[in-house]
Amino acid sequence: MTKNEQEMIKIEQFAQEHKVPIIMVESVEWLSTFLCDKKIDAILEIGSAIGYSALSFHHLTDATVIGVERDEQRYDEAIKNIEHQDKQEYINISLDDANSADFFETAKKFAPYDMLFIDATKRENKLFFEKFSPLVREGGYIITDNLAFHGLASTEEEIMKLHRRIRPLVRSIIEYQKWLLTLDDFETTFVEVGDKLAITQKK
Repeated sequence: MTKNEQEMIKIEQFAQEHKVPIIMVESVEWLSTFLCDKKIDAILEIGSAIGYSALSFHHLTDATVIGVERDEQRYDEAIKNIEHQDKQEYINISLDDANSADFFETAKKFAPYDMLFIDATKRENKLFFEKFSPLVREGGYIITDNLAFHGLASTEEEIMKLHRRIRPLVRSIIEYQKWLLTLDDFETTFVEVGDKLAITQKK
């Protein structure tokens, strides 16, 4: 096992112990082939958490990653993890809200991207897609994670069994998936791996 692999396992353990949501290992394994096949070199990430996905993507392809995280504690942990692996040259995460004008200007400086990775507030998936997909090159990809929402985003009958405060969130995830399929300038497929991914290609 390499040193980087050992460090990534430590991050996984930290996430589990501190209940930090990160991309599932199964999704990373699936994306490892995808990222290499598509020659993904530049990634924009919305929702960096503690840096696990950014580091994973970089290790897979040597890609540069521009990310944003609004939670200060998670951001601090991400910076620590990135510096510990000496990847500051390749991974740049901002402490900011993805909706801020400042972050959009930062992201625009490094455009176009080969891939946009959305793994943040689920209610805002559509907003993030609409805002940042123009920064993705033609033929590039927008990948959205957690579309099964841990198995909760399913039929209306099952949604009605959930707590009433969770129902609108789960419905928004389902509506987002339906919306993706209506876009004329994009083509979307869903991959039932990890917590379900949407793979959307910009035509």
